[in-house]
Amino acid sequence: MTIPHTFTDRELELIAHGSVEFQKDWRMISHMYMPYLSPISIKNKYYKMVKNGQLQVSLRRLRHQEQESSDDRIIDALYKMAVNCKVIM
Repeated sequence: MTIPHTFTDRELELIAHGSVEFQKDWRMISHMYMPYLSPISIKNKYYKMVKNGQLQVSLRRLRHQEQESSDDRIIDALYKMAVNCKVIM
């Protein structure tokens, strides 16, 4: 008998992200993000996440991380613009 896989928070986020990006194409999610797991185990975990409300938590966490990343890029761009303006003056 095989030992069940204990999913990490990062793997849960990858399942949530993959389900949106690849429209529940479990083989593609497995291939792109977790080749060490079978598509069936990813699908089963996805539906457990839906049932337990974990999917929404993971999706919210991903959106928050994406927003922070976007904010950081904007701040970096503004900083570079300010530095360039000082050089010109």
